[in-house]
Amino acid sequence: MIMKKLFTIFIFSLLSFSLKAQWVELDTGMENPPVFNDVYAITPDIVVVVGADGTILKTTDGGETWVQKDSGTTNGLNKIQFPTPEVGYIVGDSGLLKTTDGGETWSAIETGEITDFSGLSCVDEDLIFISGYTLLLKSENGGNSFTIINTDIDYYYPQIQFLNTEIGFTWDPSTYNFILLKTENGGETWDEVNGESPIHFLDEDVGFYYSSGLFKTIDSGENFNIIEYG
Repeated sequence: MIMKKLFTIFIFSLLSFSLKAQWVELDTGMENPPVFNDVYAITPDIVVVVGADGTILKTTDGGETWVQKDSGTTNGLNKIQFPTPEVGYIVGDSGLLKTTDGGETWSAIETGEITDFSGLSCVDEDLIFISGYTLLLKSENGGNSFTIINTDIDYYYPQIQFLNTEIGFTWDPSTYNFILLKTENGGETWDEVNGESPIHFLDEDVGFYYSSGLFKTIDSGENFNIIEYG
């Protein structure tokens, strides 16, 4: 299955940084595994995967064995992040889930009338942003309450990464125009950036994207320079 192969690639890329490492297909133990949408490595050994049908899988031995966790939903789960080893969040087609015990148990978090989310960005365990196709929400207290951010774009891109309460990026990975947008006021207004998507920042200054070569910024996306072709 294509998605099973992709799952293998995603897991292995997170568990190993060696370019010479061998690829190994991981067995989830599921007879008919669902489509997997996202994966997060808390440590090289502790990894959590989410996907269709409310599926949450966790390994604590680097992928040798997997245990399915109860999500409380059969709807799709789209994105997962752990700002700390214990605190994690998942967004999906039925809202937001949170764990405070490293992904062993998950609880639904109230977000209001809109419950279909695909974008998630955890600045820390308290400051989180979640987005849907027309909505951007912010919580500064770990999901206890949310503020709707009024943006200047009608269609909100489904993937986001915020570096702090003001600076963030958004893009749509389902298209081929690779438009990258940046906000410097917490999502109220967005401007196109001289870079491409998808992008990932290591901290508030350093970020990377790949487009026929690896590009790097050290000034929060203001400028990108190629560091490797191919």
